[in-house]
Amino acid sequence: MNSACQPEIRGPTRRLTRLWAALVALGLAAALAAACNGGGDGEASPTAQPTAEGSPIVQPTGQPTTSAACQALASLKSYRYVSNVTLESPEELVPFTEGQPTPVATLTRPFQGRFYFEYNIDASLVAPDRVDASIESGAGDPLNLIVIGDKRWASVGGQWREVGPEYPVPYLPTDICNGIFPELNLEQGQGERETVNNVPARHYAFPGTPSGQAMATIFGPESDEALLLRTMDVEVWVAEKGDWPVRMDIRSSGLYSDRRELRVDVHIELRDVNNKDIRVEPPL
Repeated sequence: MNSACQPEIRGPTRRLTRLWAALVALGLAAALAAACNGGGDGEASPTAQPTAEGSPIVQPTGQPTTSAACQALASLKSYRYVSNVTLESPEELVPFTEGQPTPVATLTRPFQGRFYFEYNIDASLVAPDRVDASIESGAGDPLNLIVIGDKRWASVGGQWREVGPEYPVPYLPTDICNGIFPELNLEQGQGERETVNNVPARHYAFPGTPSGQAMATIFGPESDEALLLRTMDVEVWVAEKGDWPVRMDIRSSGLYSDRRELRVDVHIELRDVNNKDIRVEPPL
């Protein structure tokens, strides 16, 4: 990869900059892959990538813990995890029926065609400030990021270079945890014993939970997710020993003012917790 390659917004992604304002890392990573691998213009589709405004500060524990489960998660020394995020806005408008939520107007500019985006992260984390992540967004080779304190490196196709804070590692486990657990009351849930990645856990389901500040914490306070999504279906698996979340699943949907639907699906899962073999070192 040429070190001179810079992220570029192409085609209809200009119309989506405000729509996907929470996905700054996503847009930068996808745009870099497109620019350096010969990507071109195209309509919004599973391979057309959004970009976004702004650049949040990224640290492996970027937000204060807000619940016992999140405190337990933040206390772990190391782990591997996967994050899967799906965003979808079908082209068809939702017909009006009684019982549906009232559409919410936003500042988003209109766009046309179906939008679908699947975002996958496979990462290792060593507390307090080391992350090694492979990020796939459906456009060319994965973007690999290594963050160590205030230093970070990026690679697409095998060539590493030092980069700045505009290359964050999004959807960290602590961010997801701090988003949803304050909205949950585990004492009211019916936890069932299950095993996830060889960890004995309690499985709790919370359908139709008010989203509160969850979407603002995960996607940003000015994101469409925060403005549109009023309720969420949540499932969490909490380790019986240690009380940290082994797995978190979130599903939600909302309507724009023109009755176009926005769907969100977030899945995050931990494994190899406190494994001494996990290392995150500089690539250069």
